[in-house]
Amino acid sequence: MSSGVRIIALDNLIKEKTKEANEYKHQHRAEVAGGEYHWDSGTKKKYRQKLSEIKEHKEERESTLLAQS
Repeated sequence: MSSGVRIIALDNLIKEKTKEANEYKHQHRAEVAGGEYHWDSGTKKKYRQKLSEIKEHKEERESTLLAQS
């Protein structure tokens, strides 16, 4: 796969994973008194894993961009 195609694929993947993470957050987190948030049991850890995956994809995209130039 060419680097240009890889970058486009990573952009689409990042967009999709970000949307999934936001939907997951809204399904499993509720605002409580004082502006605090309550997460369903075990879901905050899974949400953080989703964010970690997005970060890895972003780093891969950046390294591919740097290698291309």
